[in-house]
Amino acid sequence: MKSIRINRLCLENFKCHQLLELDLRGRSASIYGDNAAGKTSIYDALTWLLFGKDSKGNGEKNIDLKPLGPDGQVADHQAITAVEAELDVDGQITTLRRTLREVWSAKRGSGQETFDGNTSEYFVDGVPQKKYGYDAKIREIVPEDVFRLLTSVSYFARDMGWQDRRAALFGIAAPAPDTEIMATDARFAPLAAAAGSLPLADYKRKLQADRKKFMGAKTDAPARISELQALAEQCRAMDCGGLQMELEEATARKAELERELAEMRGSSLLATKQAEMKEAQAELRVLESENSSYRAAQGNHNQIAQLKRALDAAQESYNASRYHRRQLDGDMGNLAADIDRCREEWARWNNDVFTGGSCPTCGQTLPREALERAKSKHQERVDQGKAGAIERSNRLKGRLEKCQAESAKVDAEMQAAQDKYNQLKAELEGAQSEAVAIEDMPGYAVQKHDLRERINMLSGQLYSIEGNMAATTASIKSSIQDLERKIRTLNEQLAKGGMVPDLESRIADLRKQASNAAERLEEIDRQLWLMEEFVRYKASFLEGSVNGLFRLARFRLFRQQANGGLEERCDVTYGGVPYASINSGAQINVGIDIINTMSRAHGVSAPLFMDNAESVTRLESMDAQVIRLVVSECDKELRCEYEN
Repeated sequence: MKSIRINRLCLENFKCHQLLELDLRGRSASIYGDNAAGKTSIYDALTWLLFGKDSKGNGEKNIDLKPLGPDGQVADHQAITAVEAELDVDGQITTLRRTLREVWSAKRGSGQETFDGNTSEYFVDGVPQKKYGYDAKIREIVPEDVFRLLTSVSYFARDMGWQDRRAALFGIAAPAPDTEIMATDARFAPLAAAAGSLPLADYKRKLQADRKKFMGAKTDAPARISELQALAEQCRAMDCGGLQMELEEATARKAELERELAEMRGSSLLATKQAEMKEAQAELRVLESENSSYRAAQGNHNQIAQLKRALDAAQESYNASRYHRRQLDGDMGNLAADIDRCREEWARWNNDVFTGGSCPTCGQTLPREALERAKSKHQERVDQGKAGAIERSNRLKGRLEKCQAESAKVDAEMQAAQDKYNQLKAELEGAQSEAVAIEDMPGYAVQKHDLRERINMLSGQLYSIEGNMAATTASIKSSIQDLERKIRTLNEQLAKGGMVPDLESRIADLRKQASNAAERLEEIDRQLWLMEEFVRYKASFLEGSVNGLFRLARFRLFRQQANGGLEERCDVTYGGVPYASINSGAQINVGIDIINTMSRAHGVSAPLFMDNAESVTRLESMDAQVIRLVVSECDKELRCEYEN
């Protein structure tokens, strides 16, 4: 077992102690002092030296390390806080030192110093260390969690959360697997066989899911059976013969109406009038086509139409070029304005004179070297500004030149379009002056009039015939739709009449499923009950295993709930009384008992700091260095008594 003892502990400007040195030489000791005399600060000093925290785990930002004056402020900002300890670790001597000092500085141009923060230094055997190297050395001696567990009688029972306590106990007790615990009692053999390789928690979730499924099957079956039985009775009560005769009659009537509708659609009078209408319309189209050809053969009207289309195209080309030219004019104007602004920017930079010959804070003239650097930086900014203006101006000039070249090209296109327009306009005027009047072919107007009169007459006759047929057709279609609905209903009813054997088979299946579900539920409930019994047995088993490691302390790892279940806990007790309710002396001895067991489990023996040690007359024995912190009203200054 690793043994850690304190040979010497020295505090400088730490909390209420300006200077305190304890020459322990690995011995146990009793430190006497009145309340607020600084006894607990000794334990705080050791934990700060090792971990940068006080004995309660608070970091430097949340504790006052330096001695305070009557006003509650730091008494001496220049004082250096330091803690140094000489430790004996398995016979090897290691000296650790940690310091903290305030950093103050005066800002330039001001004589008033301001606080910039704290800085710390770390030493191992007198050798300066980086923080990570120092922390690594501390971890090599003892991890923080183990140190706190072994150096405070109340840390495990009072300060740790119950989940952490429980994990720590199981870590040293190494509880047996569920399979081994079940093997100690024959009652749980069926449970072990049923669970197989599944962990009990997973097996329980599986059983609960199966139970929910089978419970649903058992619960739903009676209602579903009742519904199917009622439907079967309805089917048996049907007059299938009468329904079949009614279906045949409806089907025959539907076929008869469909034949009537087909005959109306194929009426000879309607077909004759439709044929005559198509013939008259065809004759009119032929007549109009022949007259168009006759008119096209006269004069130069085709040429005039072509010239008008070409003239319109030339006008559109000219308009598009003129719109493009206006856009280019706007772009060139904007670019020219941007170039002028670049020239103005270059002029501003060129006229920028250096004026920074004095300190902007104190107003004093700058030293020669500082002045030259300031001038150089100013000239560098001026050169960069001028270069930037020139670069932007050159880019803008390049874009302006492209716009000017494009403008010249558009001007040429506009002139070409204008020339083409003038040429086509002259040709059109010449063709229009030579045009002659166009006439229809002889007899065209009379023939066209007669054909239109004939078409109008046939259209009226068709409207009358179709109107009479539409009303009759609508009535027949409505009757057919009613019959189709009736036929569907009759078919559905007849189908139900043949469902009786299937319904009876389904009812038998549901009864069988409900019976199987009831059997499975009984088996599942038996397994769940056995699992609850095992949980209680395991709780007792685990508590026995854990409590067997301690002489005084007892741990309640489970608590019975009102619903019969078990709640996981980790309550510390002594003689059946909760830790918080026992007297201070018993709490100290229970804490020592816990430390003895944890020390053996972790293989480490560390100095134990026992606050309020005056409350116990007989201490539980332990193989470790014990520092008793005793309240003594008569000792206004700390008094230390060492054991031989």
